[in-house]
Amino acid sequence: MTDRPTRPEVDDPRVLVLAQARQQLAHNNTFGLPCPAWDGLTRQEQDLSLAEARNWLHAALDAGLVANEQA
Repeated sequence: MTDRPTRPEVDDPRVLVLAQARQQLAHNNTFGLPCPAWDGLTRQEQDLSLAEARNWLHAALDAGLVANEQA
């Protein structure tokens, strides 16, 4: 992935939006499982979620699902 200098990193604002949206989906789950909202996560959990969201954003870019433009 180093051959793509414009690839988003965890400080890309889209990564935070994606991570928060994914956590909100989990928080709103219909299975009755306890899952905190974004603010209820520890800093370590948020960092892990941001790294995962960055990877999903990379995959979406590679698949051509989103344009590589920061919001």
